[in-house]
Amino acid sequence: HKGKTGEVILFNEVGAWTAAIDACGKAGRIKTAISLFEKMSELRVKPNTVTCGALTDCLLKENYLAETVRVLRYMKKEGMKPSEVMYTSLITSASKLAETENEEKGEIVLRDFGHQPSTRSVDDDIDEDDEDGEDAGMKALDVYTELILSLTSHPSTDKLFKVFLVLQEMKGVGADPDIACYNAILKACGTAGDMSRVRNVLNRIEIDGLVPNSKSWREILRAAAIARDSSIAEEMWEAALTYKKKSKTNESWSPKTEHLEQLLSSYSREASKHELPEVKAALYTKVVEAYTGIENGEENLGFCHIDLDKVKNSHRAVKMIIQATNYLDEYMSDDEDE
Repeated sequence: HKGKTGEVILFNEVGAWTAAIDACGKAGRIKTAISLFEKMSELRVKPNTVTCGALTDCLLKENYLAETVRVLRYMKKEGMKPSEVMYTSLITSASKLAETENEEKGEIVLRDFGHQPSTRSVDDDIDEDDEDGEDAGMKALDVYTELILSLTSHPSTDKLFKVFLVLQEMKGVGADPDIACYNAILKACGTAGDMSRVRNVLNRIEIDGLVPNSKSWREILRAAAIARDSSIAEEMWEAALTYKKKSKTNESWSPKTEHLEQLLSSYSREASKHELPEVKAALYTKVVEAYTGIENGEENLGFCHIDLDKVKNSHRAVKMIIQATNYLDEYMSDDEDE
């Protein structure tokens, strides 16, 4: 309804706002629909999945890809799942954009052939806080990556299957993934704790002539931790240390606190699933040994590269170290009593 000054005022009900956004979208008033969506947050009216679906539907029809990505990021942040219609529409839009990009480059797209270099840095993932809203800089690869990231928020066999369908579609239209996109796929596999797929993705990265970066190894170690398999975590840690970049610098990976957190988590998570005290003690001992290795600056596992002060400031790492120390104290005390 209209207020005294004549401006349109909506009730603070999601349904009313959603209907208004949908109506504006169907009438081609895209900027008004976007403005209403943004106004909802200002008035503390939380958009729901239907609201986001109505907005993305009209955005995609008018090829507002950057704004669509912003809605996707909002949904991911709020824990909302993309609907089947939204998922299909995004795939279609990204594929059309990829084909247009290839035509502009004058390239002939051959399915699963070669690797086209990305304009994104190999050390950068998609900036999820970037809200420039400019479609001119939006690439098909960006849309694909955001879609994959949105699927990682809801781990399930179905969602992981969709992630690899996105990858297959990308390959089909010649939009070869860069390392940022592969990191999103690794995150999806890791969230599901599927180490088999993690290994497959790591192999694809190498086949595509790319190099895993710090974020890649973090997601790989995270996957092992979620799978509660410290032996695989140790294997991947060793692999990261020996994985030389295919470049003239031949630079090796250096572990950081974020990687240590995942390694310690693999020990702690695996310990939690065992009932035998000696098995738990062995795993918790590895947690303490890792911390001691960092204190002593040991080089064999790259612990010398990890900043001890940052470890001490990591609430997560400190919590696992204290937990391990407390368990081992009790374990030793029980042994002495016996």
